[in-house]
Amino acid sequence: MTVLYDSDRTALMVFDRSSRVRMPFRSGRQSLLQELDLLLNQESFNGGTDITRALLDAAAYVRSNARAEARRAIVILTDDQTERGRDEAAVNRALVRPTPC
Repeated sequence: MTVLYDSDRTALMVFDRSSRVRMPFRSGRQSLLQELDLLLNQESFNGGTDITRALLDAAAYVRSNARAEARRAIVILTDDQTERGRDEAAVNRALVRPTPC
């Protein structure tokens, strides 16, 4: 968490067979820490891992909601028990697609 600046914004998504935004982009480390704590106590995952869908959804969310000048990162925590096929080429295309101005 020490690499985050006060001006940085973070968002939090969770995924299993589908992706959901748990916390839209917000500033401040404390918001992220509080939401992570809530997530661990409240979220029930429905089994399965669709890593390709999660990455495509995360890339689309960042592209639509991040500030154009912001640095970007997508961090994934997974059990890597992928149920569905991986499509690395589609994920790579989604991650390099330009952000609309």
